[in-house]
Amino acid sequence: MGFSAIETDIVSLLKSSTGEQIDNIRACVATNKISISRSDIVIKPGDVISLKMSNGETESYKVIDPRYHEKFGGIPAGYDITVKKLGIPEAENLRQQINYNFYGHNTRINNNSFDQSTNSIYISDNQIDDKISELKYEIEKLSLSKIDREEASELIQALAEQMNSPKPKISVVKSIIASLPDAANIASIGSFLLDAIKQ
Repeated sequence: MGFSAIETDIVSLLKSSTGEQIDNIRACVATNKISISRSDIVIKPGDVISLKMSNGETESYKVIDPRYHEKFGGIPAGYDITVKKLGIPEAENLRQQINYNFYGHNTRINNNSFDQSTNSIYISDNQIDDKISELKYEIEKLSLSKIDREEASELIQALAEQMNSPKPKISVVKSIIASLPDAANIASIGSFLLDAIKQ
């Protein structure tokens, strides 16, 4: 019987360092152990493994010791993971703590620190300039009339001036972004810029 035959459970892995979730991982889940015969994923202490059961409930496990092993004979490379089963409140709390977003340099996290910080986001002027350049590029790709293109160009110039001012006004930035042509990439860049000045 091959190892895939005993890996009858399908689990998801939530990375504690990035918030990335990897789904559809074949595994064998026992009380305090989970076996996964894959070498293309990295599992670290603190990651969360979730098992959705046939009754619709989900069990979550915190990785204590991943214990990776290389291929040996007929045994494929993979993990024999020591885990701790989490209660529902504990699992939800851990999931909320894992969702970090980082931008730029000098980003840091203070977990369980005296000042109780959870994350710090720093967005550099270069990133703002890059996003403004991306906006210009997206406008160029659109089929706009000469008048609409000039108007969009003026809006982007005004947006750049606001973003580079010492105290950009959220209402002005929001109004400029709302006035730009309607396109998914433009909306996405606009959201990034709005988030940047809200920090």
